[in-house]
Amino acid sequence: MKEPASPESAEADPLDPRLLALFSMSEPAPLPAASVPPVPDDFVERVRRQMRRQRRIRRSGRIVLAALALCGVGLVVSRLLPWLQAAVRTLPLAAAGSVAPLGGWLLTPAGWSVSLLLAAVVLWRSKAFRR
Repeated sequence: MKEPASPESAEADPLDPRLLALFSMSEPAPLPAASVPPVPDDFVERVRRQMRRQRRIRRSGRIVLAALALCGVGLVVSRLLPWLQAAVRTLPLAAAGSVAPLGGWLLTPAGWSVSLLLAAVVLWRSKAFRR
C-alpha cells in the first residue's frame, strides 16, 4: 500500500481518501437545544405585508412631493415670464447698438486677424484641442 505523502511535498493529495472515509462514516451532530426556534410563517408574511405597505406609502409620498415641486417651479416661472420676455426683447437691441461701430472694422484685414487671434485664445483657454 502506498504511504500518504507528507503535507510539505508537492505530491500531497488535497483530498485524503482516509479522511473522506472518516467524514462519510460520521453522523451529523444534533443542533444544541438553545438554537433559534423556527419563525412562524404568519409572522414572516405579516412583516412582508408591512414592508410592502411602507414602500408603497414612501413611493406615493415621493410622487406627491415631485408633483408639488413641479407646480412650484411652474408658479415661479409664470411669475418671472413677463420679466424674461421683456429682457429677451431688449437684450438683442442693446447688443446690436453697442457693436454697431465695430461692424465696419471687422470687415478689414486687421479686424479679421484680431478676430482669429481672439478665437484662438478662447479655444486655447477652453482646452478644446487638449486630451
